[in-house]
Amino acid sequence: REVEGDLVSDLHVWQLGPGHAAVVASVVSDCPQAPAAYKRRLEGLIGLSHVTIEVNVCAGARMANSE
Repeated sequence: REVEGDLVSDLHVWQLGPGHAAVVASVVSDCPQAPAAYKRRLEGLIGLSHVTIEVNVCAGARMANSE
């Protein structure tokens, strides 16, 4: 599902241990943001201990403000 021009193209979630999970996601966007902006969207998810976000720019798109 696409949200505000952002599409998760690849997602891996696994359990690190009791109560701890990790996420690695690839995002494709027409107007991409820094990975930290996407990580903030996941704040508050209980048990999420490690997040890696890869941002891919659609052809002809421009990067938003970097962090």
